[in-house]
Amino acid sequence: MRILPLLLTIALVWALNHRFANKPAFGMLFSPQHGFWVHAEPAGAAATDHVSLPALKDSASVWLDDRQVAHVFARNDYDLYYLQGYLHASNRLWQMELQTYAAGGRLSEILGEGLIPYDRLKRREGMVYAAEQAVKAMDANPTSKLITDAYTDGINAYINTLRERDYPLEYKLLGYAPNSGPSSNPPC
Repeated sequence: MRILPLLLTIALVWALNHRFANKPAFGMLFSPQHGFWVHAEPAGAAATDHVSLPALKDSASVWLDDRQVAHVFARNDYDLYYLQGYLHASNRLWQMELQTYAAGGRLSEILGEGLIPYDRLKRREGMVYAAEQAVKAMDANPTSKLITDAYTDGINAYINTLRERDYPLEYKLLGYAPNSGPSSNPPC
């Protein structure tokens, strides 16, 4: 009789850490080291974090008001747009990546084969080609190149600070890492 609860526990742990019928493995949600508890903010937490970003060219600061709206103060344009990219990624990383996959007709890579018809439609629309042409146009103008490069550098700087336990919950549920596509060994 004592073996039954042990077997049920093992079966439940196994089932929660494997995908079924293209549904995410929900076991990660309950992990004390990586689950939703990691993303909880303590009540009344003050945003007084000091982050050192070596890529900044001068001193800069970000102030969050009582509604958590960021106010960025920088001495040059590069730092301003760098911080904007960093902040945008820290609050909306998965949304940004999802929109990129959707526009590029690549959603089925992360959300399953059911989205292949949608991906085909998006690829026919030519968003990737349009984006490539827009990048060429932005790179031709020194001001817009500075802005886009700084913004992108800020996004990448944020991604590089992440450890697996810090990934937004959506990445954990879908079994892949930011900016890398599905992991080579996703949950079954």
